[in-house]
Amino acid sequence: VGLLKIIEDGEIAQKHPPQAVKHGLYENHAFGTADQNVRFRLRDGKPVSQILAEAQDDPSYDLIIMGTRGYTGLKKLLVGSIAQEVALHAPCSILVAKNLQPDQRVLVGVTGRETALEAVRQGAQLASAMNTHLKLLAVVADIEMRPSAEEHVAEAREVASLPKEQIESDIVVGDSTSTLLSEAGDAHILVLGRAKRSKMSEIFRGDLSLKILNQSQSPVLITSYPRPL
Repeated sequence: VGLLKIIEDGEIAQKHPPQAVKHGLYENHAFGTADQNVRFRLRDGKPVSQILAEAQDDPSYDLIIMGTRGYTGLKKLLVGSIAQEVALHAPCSILVAKNLQPDQRVLVGVTGRETALEAVRQGAQLASAMNTHLKLLAVVADIEMRPSAEEHVAEAREVASLPKEQIESDIVVGDSTSTLLSEAGDAHILVLGRAKRSKMSEIFRGDLSLKILNQSQSPVLITSYPRPL
């Protein structure tokens, strides 16, 4: 994709042939006339392990972007999901680009947790880069939780640091998973913070962000904290 973009926007100024970096890893570079710098890497091995190895080997990676084949039902259980496995173990944020469209808005689930605030921060950056609106959505189990949800939304607005007219917010009573999926539909990029849980907790309770990723018809960005370089 990067090489095609260089050709589209300008001539390739310089291109290095593929070189072996180490056993099973090859890369080449292309530089465009509009200052594009594209590095293409080819790794031998299973997709999940090699994607994770690439991300872990270089701490400068901020985001993994992946597509999905969209398997459902029994076929998904038997075949598994590369995107889901990468999302579970990725050392950085991951965007699973299901039905990604240029005019989608950004929807962030707000809970008051630190992980959710990081999701707000990255969601706001994404909305700013796309010049689109950011929606902050807090889902509560009952109406008595609304006052604390209002505080969480107010804090999220401060973290977002976007113009007031670019942010909207709502508080809904209901189930978190079904409400977020319904609100996102196919018109939003859904942004969720990755929960900090132990391996044992992941096995028995699962991860809300991964459950939503499995069911969502829209793109899902699961955020992690920036890694120190």
